[in-house]
Amino acid sequence: PGSHNISGRNSFKFSGLAQKESLGLNLKEAKKRAARVVLTKKNSKYSQNPSKAVSAKSFGLDFKKVASTIAGEYRKDLQGLAVARAAKLYKSVAAIRASQAAAKKARAAAEKK
Repeated sequence: PGSHNISGRNSFKFSGLAQKESLGLNLKEAKKRAARVVLTKKNSKYSQNPSKAVSAKSFGLDFKKVASTIAGEYRKDLQGLAVARAAKLYKSVAAIRASQAAAKKARAAAEKK
């Protein structure tokens, strides 16, 4: 399910293993669909059952939905870092989609010639 360390720093405060609440934000790329941002959350209620310990939500193009989900479900001291990481992921998704669209236009132009 990916890393649950929002900042990437090696410290107790940011560790997803040491904290009861942790959140992971990653990209999930699919062959037929565009890349999506996946939010994974550690559930301390199921700490003894690994299959239920992590829940995942997938988000499309709506950044506001991700930001409001983070604000409602995550630790107050790390909300700013989590929203900043989500913004970076959305910018990278936009860049991926733009490069895919440019490649598609180039293929279409090459086929016409």
